[in-house]
Amino acid sequence: RWTARLPVSILFASAAGLFLVGTIGWPYEAWLFPVVIGAPTLAVAIFQLLQEIFTERPAGATETYADIKSDTTLAGMALVRRAIEAFAWVLGLLTGVAVIGFPIAITVFLLAYLKFRARESWIYALCTTAILVGLLYLFFDKVLHVAWPTGMLGIG
Repeated sequence: RWTARLPVSILFASAAGLFLVGTIGWPYEAWLFPVVIGAPTLAVAIFQLLQEIFTERPAGATETYADIKSDTTLAGMALVRRAIEAFAWVLGLLTGVAVIGFPIAITVFLLAYLKFRARESWIYALCTTAILVGLLYLFFDKVLHVAWPTGMLGIG
């Protein structure tokens, strides 16, 4: 059955495939990071695409997008507000990376998101942020040797 998710799944699978094809011929140091990110992304995108193509939905089933049902009782403006909030968080992260650099921006983003958007306790937010940033550091800095973006201010 045709749904709005099918073209999105096709788009993501195509983009991930093109992303990986674009790395052909790159030196190992430049090739490793995009492939580590692109290969699982392509696998998930293909899985999602196949699921969209071959899953039969019961008649009258309610379509959901993220956590919002299409027949939601939320007023139209509340739905728009939720979408704007989601984009604002992403835009804030991207702005932080551009201005202060990735390491500090991702740390501030994770802590702020967990505390203020997810409404977690300070202890949970601090511990989770420390663990995630530590894992990012170990994997990307120590294993993949990725150069971290420093941002316009040159800190981080």
